[in-house]
Amino acid sequence: MALLKPRHRDDLRRQGYTVVKGVLTEEECTQYIQEYRDWIKDNFDEGLFPHCSNSLIQRYSIGHLSPSWSVRLKAQPVFAELWETQELLSSTDAVVIGRPPEEGEEAFHTLDKSWLHNDQGAGRIGLHAYQGAVYLETANMDDWVFECMDGSHKLLEKFYEEHPEEREASINSDKDHLRLEEKHVKWFRERGCLRRRVAVPARGSIVLWDSRLVHNNVRPIRGRSNPGRWRWAVMVCMTPACWADKDSLRLKRKAYRELRMTTHWPSNGVRLFPNALPEGAPRAKHPLKKLPEVAKTLEALQLAGVMPYKKLQKKSEAGAGSNNNLYTPKFSPDYKPPKQPPSSNNCGWIVVAVVSTIVCVVSIFAFVYIYNNPQSKYFRMGF
Repeated sequence: MALLKPRHRDDLRRQGYTVVKGVLTEEECTQYIQEYRDWIKDNFDEGLFPHCSNSLIQRYSIGHLSPSWSVRLKAQPVFAELWETQELLSSTDAVVIGRPPEEGEEAFHTLDKSWLHNDQGAGRIGLHAYQGAVYLETANMDDWVFECMDGSHKLLEKFYEEHPEEREASINSDKDHLRLEEKHVKWFRERGCLRRRVAVPARGSIVLWDSRLVHNNVRPIRGRSNPGRWRWAVMVCMTPACWADKDSLRLKRKAYRELRMTTHWPSNGVRLFPNALPEGAPRAKHPLKKLPEVAKTLEALQLAGVMPYKKLQKKSEAGAGSNNNLYTPKFSPDYKPPKQPPSSNNCGWIVVAVVSTIVCVVSIFAFVYIYNNPQSKYFRMGF
């Protein structure tokens, strides 16, 4: 039975977001929450919590844990219906775990705290992706929820046209990301885009939103109806595999092989998160060393870009292009793919290589000097 109804597509076109029920069962939600709880308990001492930003955990290879891959695979049918193809690539994006502010570790919502942003740069024209968050726990309006500016996805290109400085900064940025200032929020508000909290009344639902949509998440309201409720969700984004270029596929294979996290872009403009943790962030006692069995299935390998889809492979071998019936995203002439942040693993090797090179050069100069000065004490010592 199809999960996606005509009203969901209408929601996405009109307001830029929708909520689709039935991606996971109640039992699956309970199981995956417990698996994340066990991971936290096994890796962090009491009183410590994995490094996160506004409840988003983007380190520790958390996107490659068994529950993360399980949720990803369960969400695949929704994206297959959205794009009308089974041949998809997936991000390995953040896991969302928000502690209840009633326990004293997090703050409640305040009007002056906002991180409204947009995850699609000026170089991308039109629709490029639907981002998603699969909720493992119910979220009422007064809980920690997704918030957006209704209909702002239809105005993004106009926004960049009227803000040339922001457009230039976006084109030259390493990220497909724009953090809105108050003047930007005002610009969208004056054009009828109101801020809306999005409730998820049923566990196992997915919130989908157009990547052009201005959004963030907002913290629980003091005195909420369900005090002590945690926020649990898994970020998932999938787009057609035929959109991918060679560099993006190379990076996806690297992410899979090295258990790296990525931004939400699955097919083009893929960007890896660095392995290194910020200074002072708690380290996991038992870092993930190998992929879980669920990540080794054929479907997971294909979503990760490690195993090609047979149809695409045949088209490529025959010299045919991508599916002509499938929507293809557009880019501006000055679009620049995002640069990759330096890998912490690579940094160590770079230092070793530089030091080794310096030692070799100094040794060569020393040898030449001694050879050309036979009266030196070093020559007489047998060097």
